[in-house]
Amino acid sequence: MPCHRQWLFSAWITVACLPGVLCAQSVEQVLPYVPSKANSLAILNVDAVLNSPRGVTENWAARHEAAYLNGSLTIPPWVKAFVRASQYAPGSAQESWSVAFAPLPADFDLEQIAKKEGTEVQDLKGTPTILSHRYSGYFVELHPGGPANRLLGLMLPASRQDVAAWLSEPHTSPTVSGYLQGVALNAGHQLTLALDTEDMLDPSQIRYRLNGSVAVKDNNLAKTALTIDFQSLRGIQLVVKVTDQITGTIVLDFKRSIGDEGQFVKPVLLELLADAGAEMSDFEQAKVTVSGQTVSMVAPLSDESFRRLLSLVSSPPPSGAAGIADAKPTTPPQSPDQVNAEDSERYFRAVSKNLEDLENAYKRNTNYNRTAVWHDTYANRIDRLPTAGVHTDLVEFAHATSQRLHALASSLRGTAVDLNALERQIVSRTEYRYRPSTGFEWWWGPPRTVYGPVMTPENTQVIVHSNVEQVRAAQQKAVEAGTGPRDQIWSQIIADYNAVEKKMIDVFGRGFVSE
Repeated sequence: MPCHRQWLFSAWITVACLPGVLCAQSVEQVLPYVPSKANSLAILNVDAVLNSPRGVTENWAARHEAAYLNGSLTIPPWVKAFVRASQYAPGSAQESWSVAFAPLPADFDLEQIAKKEGTEVQDLKGTPTILSHRYSGYFVELHPGGPANRLLGLMLPASRQDVAAWLSEPHTSPTVSGYLQGVALNAGHQLTLALDTEDMLDPSQIRYRLNGSVAVKDNNLAKTALTIDFQSLRGIQLVVKVTDQITGTIVLDFKRSIGDEGQFVKPVLLELLADAGAEMSDFEQAKVTVSGQTVSMVAPLSDESFRRLLSLVSSPPPSGAAGIADAKPTTPPQSPDQVNAEDSERYFRAVSKNLEDLENAYKRNTNYNRTAVWHDTYANRIDRLPTAGVHTDLVEFAHATSQRLHALASSLRGTAVDLNALERQIVSRTEYRYRPSTGFEWWWGPPRTVYGPVMTPENTQVIVHSNVEQVRAAQQKAVEAGTGPRDQIWSQIIADYNAVEKKMIDVFGRGFVSE
């Protein structure tokens, strides 16, 4: 069980997660710890996913444990549920910060996390904390409702002072928005994601995006209505339910009733996802329901789409989200005698698996330019792999690979921006030319009134002048211009992969990465 730059959905698809059977009481214990400025929330019930009819039939629990052990999944088997809240700003490629929570089993020792992070448990404001080099943040042990309740929290990216300030807050009642509280307390499915969009979307930004939308084209009436609608958007939810099949439901909650323009919400939304590099083609055939102030879309999800969503759950943002662009994750220094074949092989397999998943993600996509988010996602996962006991050359290879994947994502977003800019350059002019339809009109001209000649469908030739062909040619040129450099980057990744694999075989023997 391994799943922006645009103003809406790119900010929305990210997550976090609680254990056992999630109930309102469990969520209530977490909400007071969510900072008031959070506008994104996700709740994942791991147990419910693993024990679903589909999960039991395909033995997802065993596959989950195997994926964690080989390093390709970052959610440990002891995590039964998980909650994450974040803050996004429209137009940004990453969240500003994130907090995540997972209940701790009674027999779980915090030292296990410290060992995995290559550090130690420390005291901060009377709270056990662990500095995480991989996440550029801190793990903390919380006790909502008393010592018997143990909750693991994570704030990232964060300094020690950030965490101290967070821990010093009263945490007596929720301060996050009422919309997200309502979503959290009513979350009854395996995966729920929500974005609070109240006062988020600028009217001029909405008009700009709709003017470039293929879905509404020249429908000015729909554009006007949708501009007003999206200004009233309260929030968006994505709910995933796993039974014998996987079903996704997207719900948009407005503060005004939606009329006939509701038919355009789905195609506009899918355009936004594609422009953000996070295309989800499954929803192209979604059934749309418009009811009062709500628009909902329901569609079956493929295994690949579900895995991509889950990959976002377990892929926090890079340290660049804190303003440290392209920062290399710091790791505790290791002496040569700390390096071993087992940890190195597990690490190398995990990098290989992430590259394989990424390759599958865009191979199945009809438009390579729509996979920027997935390049960033898998790069982040590689950045967060534990490096304790791993050969230095492998760590260097993985870091170089993640940076190249981020570069590919930037290239893909740049190409998408170029294509959108060109799309908005399409113009047309309609010319109405008189064409006599009878001998009388040939001789005497068109019928006339005191207001001028009468143009009828029979005597009028309509000529549309458009630059669409020139724009389409320019778009194709923009796509092709980026293909060569991107192919070169992938070729370099493959060459480095083969080189480091050969070196590890020389270091550890022929058994390294053998099947």
